[in-house]
Order: sequence, then C-alpha cells, then structure tokens
Amino acid sequence: MKLNLVNIVDNVGPVNFGIWNASISQWDELSCQHNILSYLLFPKGQSLPSELQALNAFELERDAIRTFQRLAAKFNWTPQNTLVATHGCWRLPTKVGHALRQKGYRWLYCPHGMLEPWPLRQKYIRKRIALALWEKPMAMQADCIRAVSMPERENLFFLFENHENIVHLPNSIPQAFFDGRIAKPSTTCNFTFLGRLHHKKSPYETALAFSSLLPKPSSCQLVLAGPDQGEAKRIRELAATSNQDIQVPGPVFGDSKRALLQRTHFFILASKSEGMPTSVIEAMACGCIPIVTRECNLPELLDHELAIEVRSTVDSIQAGLRAAITLPRLERERLAKANSAFASSKYSSSVVAADYATLIKTILEI
Repeated sequence: MKLNLVNIVDNVGPVNFGIWNASISQWDELSCQHNILSYLLFPKGQSLPSELQALNAFELERDAIRTFQRLAAKFNWTPQNTLVATHGCWRLPTKVGHALRQKGYRWLYCPHGMLEPWPLRQKYIRKRIALALWEKPMAMQADCIRAVSMPERENLFFLFENHENIVHLPNSIPQAFFDGRIAKPSTTCNFTFLGRLHHKKSPYETALAFSSLLPKPSSCQLVLAGPDQGEAKRIRELAATSNQDIQVPGPVFGDSKRALLQRTHFFILASKSEGMPTSVIEAMACGCIPIVTRECNLPELLDHELAIEVRSTVDSIQAGLRAAITLPRLERERLAKANSAFASSKYSSSVVAADYATLIKTILEI
C-alpha cells in the first residue's frame, strides 16, 4: 500500500527555514525506499521558496479543512493511508492537526523546540494561558508527539506527563551534503554563524566576543549569515568600527550556503534554546567543528568531544573562540573528519528516513 505523509507548517519564509526544511529533508528517501509520498501544506498568500517549487506543496485556503478535503479527494488521502504531521506550535498547524484528528486521521505533533523552557519564559503569561487553554489540550489528542532531540524529549515527558507516545526522531540533512570534501583554507581561520539574527541565538554577543578578542588574531574572519530578526543593525554597527573581519551578508541558501560552510573551520551557535539546529549538522557534514551551548540540544556532540562548549555570554564565547584559534592544526583536521563522519552516521536523510518510515507505519498500524 502506498502511504502518504502530509506536513503542515505555518510559514515557508526564511525565518521559518529550519522548520520547513526539516519537514522535507527525508522526502526522496521516504518515496524511493519506503513507498511513502510526502506533501507540504502552508497558509495561502506566502511566497513559495525555490526549494519547494518542485515539490508537492499546496496552499491552504482560509477554510483549511475544506482545502485539505479537496486535496484528499484528489490524491486519495484517507485515514487508513495518511499521516498528518504538524510542525511548530500556537497557530495553524496545531489547529488543523487537531481538527483532522477529530475526523479520523492519525496525527503526529512536532513542536520543534517551541515548548522548551526558554521560549516558554518569553511572553510568559500569554504563553501559559495559550498552553493551558488550547495548545496542550489539543496536542494531547495527537497519536504521537515527536521530539527532535533527547533533551526535548525529556522536557516533553514532563510537559505532557500523561501522553503515552512521545518519541525521539532527530532532524536530518540531505545525503548530498556528505560528499567527502572537507579540505579547509590553510592560511585563515574562519568562523561562521548561520541562522536567524535573533537575540535567542546570541549573534551580537558572538560578534562582540570576536571583536574584542585579545590579543587580536590575524587571518581570522567571522561571518554571521541569516535573516534579520532585530540584531542585524547593531551587529553591522559593531562590524563597521571593529578592527576584526566581521561579515553580515544576510540570508544564504543553496550553493552559496554550501560554499560558505566548506571554507568554514568553526561553526558557532551560542543559542539560549533550540529544538535541534540542523544548521549545526549541515556544518558538521562539511567538516566544521561546532562551538555550541548545552541549550543547542546536541549533548551527544559534547559527550563525544566533537564540539567546544560555551555559554551564551560574551566572556564564555570569547573563551571558546580562543580555544578554537589555539587548536593544533592536526587536531583541527582530525575533528573536522570526525564531525563529518558522526553526522553521516546519525543525521543523514537515509538513516533518519528509515526510522521515520517505521514510525509512520506504527502510527498507522500497518
């Protein structure tokens, strides 16, 4: 029997890239290796990124359920052969997932780190009310709650204490990232931040730590790439007055992102909270050494001594940068290869798709 996976996201813009990209990363493997066709539904009125234009992506009209039913008739989605997977919290995905669960469809609910402790403390009263009145009651009706990291799974066990099916299934990246090319420039030491320029991810603190390094390192560069969410202006102002080489190119995707990571030695994400940042995994695949916080929810990297641990403070980030700069060349090369191999064995789309296919069939009782 051919099965269907219908993914529902709230936003297909650059600021939501991590979530919608995670939802499509196993599509080829699910189809070719496991006979599971994938679809992506998103609210009407958004510009569809080029990465999605060749995929089964469809707009949801104002009456989302009627739109779903029309697509279900066209593609033969039934409660017996179709799993609905919602990505993110608070808005359309949860509401549609819950409504379809009431119509007999099986529902996989994935909050992607939005219910971690740090984001729940932001706008605390509003989120606590929303969580108590509708998000949690609706999510409790899901057939399965998916955590994308083990720390998130532990937190979801606490939050949804009576839910019987909370599973860990990590995000993945396409197999194309693993091409074996991890040669890095030998005359420079390049650092990259890749993600939303949002205070949660500490991009300004990262720029400040790099700018004020003493003694000033030579032949080092920091690139902070990503869509602006409130931090770009002051980072650019800092970069303009700094003696260090700090670049703020804006969002980078596709081949440009790949080229940036291939010339990067250290990938830094001093985030205060993450679900599971696929940007770190993409960087590892390209032979970058991560500099991350414990809150990035990748404890396995720290346990295997593949990454440099920092906190999201200027002093701690600065200490991590110093440790990176002084790392011997042979050790740097060893860690680059080890990170790429680890990412391939744990987070490649082919590896994760096999586990995802098993989960889908288990939920659909096939």
